Amino acid sequence: MSRKKKDKFKLLPSFPNVFIGKEKADSLRELIREKPVVLELGCGRGECTIALAEKHPEKIFIGIDYQGERLFLGADESREKKLTNAFFLQTKAEDLMAYFSPGSIHEIIIPFPDPYPRQKHEKRRLTASGFLEIYRAILRIGGRLDLKTDNQVFLKYSISTIEKSGGKIIEVMYSVPEDSTHEIASIRTFYGESFRKEGNVLSYLSATLM
Repeated sequence: MSRKKKDKFKLLPSFPNVFIGKEKADSLRELIREKPVVLELGCGRGECTIALAEKHPEKIFIGIDYQGERLFLGADESREKKLTNAFFLQTKAEDLMAYFSPGSIHEIIIPFPDPYPRQKHEKRRLTASGFLEIYRAILRIGGRLDLKTDNQVFLKYSISTIEKSGGKIIEVMYSVPEDSTHEIASIRTFYGESFRKEGNVLSYLSATLM
């Protein structure tokens, strides 16, 4: 890790909109008791969290990533914009149940996750059956799962695992147009735009898990 990244990582614990460590779980649960909560998993620079928080002050948005230097960018921008409903949590997707109570989450957004194309890494895919069980545990009944990806094979895999787990596909956009006005699919992110410039087709999926 570079010196610059280390310096950013050290600043994170001082940010009032950032939660680090399981000892913060009770504080986080207290914060989200009164409003609908939306999670962005693997939030990177937090573009979805920030864009949606600006649009929906009546909801709480939490960007989640394990990489501290990525969280710094989103958390810092959120502070600069004085958003009072955007927060960031440093943890892994497999540990979500340590922070969120059953049925406490209204929506989960997964923007451009690593597709882990090798079969031996299937369990790492964020739409593998093990992760879907975690999401199902914390989502309220009828809560939504949104996926954005540039990998068509991964998209088809995700549709299959969701349906096999008893979930229901609500919407699929196999090719999101650049001028899309869809609330989530149209949000431009650093990684999404990079993939588009490489000539990849961006796709969007929405589903319920129960």
